[in-house]
Amino acid sequence: MSTPVDATSQRSNAYDLFILVLTVLSLAVMVVLLLPLSDATIQLLTVYDNLVCVVFLVDFFINLTRASKKRDYSRADRPRPTSRPALTPCGGRS
Repeated sequence: MSTPVDATSQRSNAYDLFILVLTVLSLAVMVVLLLPLSDATIQLLTVYDNLVCVVFLVDFFINLTRASKKRDYSRADRPRPTSRPALTPCGGRS
């Protein structure tokens, strides 16, 4: 039997997937902008990149508004400078 899944977790997973796709698209546009292309193509890719940046900015402010402690929001997901992987080279390999 399947367990019921509430709508909020489905929405969250879909939204996270949407943000992941936008991240990959943004990285691809950034790489393509390094290629020698026509001015019109570069201008179009710059518009796409700016639109994706606006979506990321809106996402940040929505999450900031919903955060219970707004002062600690930007610090919550940052790695601590004293954590072991941050101090060792190559992601924790000795």
